[in-house]
Amino acid sequence: MNAAGPIAGAAFAPLGLLEHRTGRAIVGRPTELTAIEEGIAAAEAGRLAAVSVEGEPGIGKTRLLLAAREIAAARGFLTVAVGADEELRGPFLLARSIVGAPEVAEAVTGAAIEALGGRDDPAYAGLPADQRLLRSFDLATIAIRALIADRPLALLIDDMQWADEDSLRLLRYVIRTESGSPIFLMFSVRPEELASLNEAVTLLADMERMRVIRRLKLARFSLVETSEFLRQVLGGQVEPATASTIHGQAEGVPFIVEEIGRAYREAGMLQQVGDVWSLSRNADRLAPSAVRTLIQRRAAHLPTPTKTALAEAALLGRHFSLKDLQEVRVRIVEGGEDDDLVRLGDVMAPAVAAGLLVEQPADAPADYSFPHEQVREFAADTLAPARRREIHAAIVQLLLTGEPAPETLPLLAHHARAAGDAQVCVRFSTEAAAAALAAHAPEEVLRVVEIALPQAATPQERLGLLVARNEDGLGYGRW
Repeated sequence: MNAAGPIAGAAFAPLGLLEHRTGRAIVGRPTELTAIEEGIAAAEAGRLAAVSVEGEPGIGKTRLLLAAREIAAARGFLTVAVGADEELRGPFLLARSIVGAPEVAEAVTGAAIEALGGRDDPAYAGLPADQRLLRSFDLATIAIRALIADRPLALLIDDMQWADEDSLRLLRYVIRTESGSPIFLMFSVRPEELASLNEAVTLLADMERMRVIRRLKLARFSLVETSEFLRQVLGGQVEPATASTIHGQAEGVPFIVEEIGRAYREAGMLQQVGDVWSLSRNADRLAPSAVRTLIQRRAAHLPTPTKTALAEAALLGRHFSLKDLQEVRVRIVEGGEDDDLVRLGDVMAPAVAAGLLVEQPADAPADYSFPHEQVREFAADTLAPARRREIHAAIVQLLLTGEPAPETLPLLAHHARAAGDAQVCVRFSTEAAAAALAAHAPEEVLRVVEIALPQAATPQERLGLLVARNEDGLGYGRW
């Protein structure tokens, strides 16, 4: 295959079905895959290139990120894939995830990680705030240069709209200083989350002005594309009338197409006769259009222990480890101490089989991931409010084992707030603000303070938060 060109045969691919080198098919995205190939080729040629895929939840953004990762890896790129979380924030959290990723551990010096974590060399403590921030940016940029010394870099960021603004500002700095470097950037974005002017909007606008990015708006599937996608999901041809029914109910949203197909098949209303899948008579009247109800149908067949564990794991986040889940259960479930990791893995197995969890490779930091944020939200919402508070309190206890690291302070404040513990929330929000100041992360200071102020019960608590905000403001001329 020519490294400088689009996917071989792309112009003639039937039904909009394209395959990248691994043979994994992507339905209905010929323009997007061509843009990814061209961006990767531009980075191979020695210049920075970027692609953003933008669209509503379930439209297929993450599938394209995975495809880009495999294409880039096949071409010899160092690939780093990270994702932002709607609830989890921290000073330079996204940036630290990038420079601390296992794939880059040997190439990145400790100086960049220490600076972004607020543990910079004390010799630089006397620098003005803006110069300390610039030093952090410079160290991170040097780390990026070390990564691309031997081969090009593909950096893939999922759900960019939720990334912390300090990391996005750092990315703007890197893009401006390294525009002539072999770097391929790819972002997935929910446009509805970018209604206000923020760093994500500014970053995208900067790249547009520099003409280094292609912004792609993902459309919903056509009927032909839905039919082809169902063929993949079900493993066989689909009767045209059946594809038309499911397409209409899902309104062309790929995630919902898949959920409806699974729901019909598991309910026995979608059957394979010969090599063709078809709906039973009047089955189309029974399928709900709400994604939540579709997920509920899949979850209904799970054993009760699996449902319970799934709901508890959902509060740990989109990705979680069995060890953390076990620790939480020890604190909230009577007899939880008897849940060894092997048994707990057996409990989660039906959720994996049902497609409600994805098991991660053995060397990954997390053991499981929820395949979509809507699945995690559904699982979490099955918990009664009192149980949710109890689990959040258990997570706080888990994070407090030993001396909490600075990077866990925003997470502690988040779970304390959800547990209804205003005092602990304010305490760790104040500490998180101080840690963000030490890490020269002004946007994180503002965010933490604004969250904690309504929780503050005493004038002293409010004063501590306002002082932190004021120090941040004085340092960066914001107030």
